[in-house]
Amino acid sequence: LGSWLKYHGIPMALVTRNTERTVEALHKNLWTPLGLPLFDPAISRDHKDIPFKPDPKALEVIAEAWDVPLGPEILMVGDSPSNDVVFGKKAGVTTVLLDSKRRYTEGGNKEDADIVVENLAYLPNLLWKNFEIQGPNAGPLVKYPPPEPAVTPAEKAAATGDVAALKSMTLSSLN
Repeated sequence: LGSWLKYHGIPMALVTRNTERTVEALHKNLWTPLGLPLFDPAISRDHKDIPFKPDPKALEVIAEAWDVPLGPEILMVGDSPSNDVVFGKKAGVTTVLLDSKRRYTEGGNKEDADIVVENLAYLPNLLWKNFEIQGPNAGPLVKYPPPEPAVTPAEKAAATGDVAALKSMTLSSLN
């Protein structure tokens, strides 16, 4: 997910109840080795001037840092309905609940998250469906015309995966 967001020029921030030291370790050991940009801003419990989630102040700080309006174009991704989803809802942003153990999907309270995923790998596809992704690498999807039907014996063998037939053909018949 981080690589996909980076590729499309989508900024990433972090709001955590962990310490600044933990955030630095995350950046150093997991994020930077993958060539991913640091979370900016990265708001930890050490930021005494910013109340803990679910108070929306941290999302206000992020929106201001990114110079974007606080609203549905910002995505709050988290694994706690009572902290993360409520946090996003109070700020008026789109919320994603990571429900890896399917506790909430299968009848539990998901606090009405806008999107629920079992794995973050599913999120880019859902973002394409629900948002217009803008940026230098986010052009419209291109649908290519279907290929012409196979006509020659080589084309028919290739289309059906008949390797034995392809191996038996002369080089000139494959052109």
